[in-house]
Amino acid sequence: MPVAVEVVAPAADTPATAAGAASHMRMHVVWMTCVGDGREHAVTEDNACLGLTLGAGTYDAVCARTVAPQSMTASPGPRCAACCWVLREWRSVPRRIGRWRRWLARVAPKG
Repeated sequence: MPVAVEVVAPAADTPATAAGAASHMRMHVVWMTCVGDGREHAVTEDNACLGLTLGAGTYDAVCARTVAPQSMTASPGPRCAACCWVLREWRSVPRRIGRWRRWLARVAPKG
């Protein structure tokens, strides 16, 4: 059964501060079990809509695999390690930007 997950990261032009927190870019994913490898892959809502619109019956996962989904009544397979890695990296972007800004504030010359 597909489960929606919300992953949040800052937009490229938005500082990772409390003021910029409201304008985060969101990536919503749906987990689909692939017939080819039996693993659940994360497919963004945009790619799911595109796959439905094209009518091909395949969807592009965040790990770059083309997913031909199993029947929705089939039990889910194990999660794709590459998809999980991509989602973890996406979530960690705000923390890394915040650490970089704090480091820069310490080392930058005060003027």
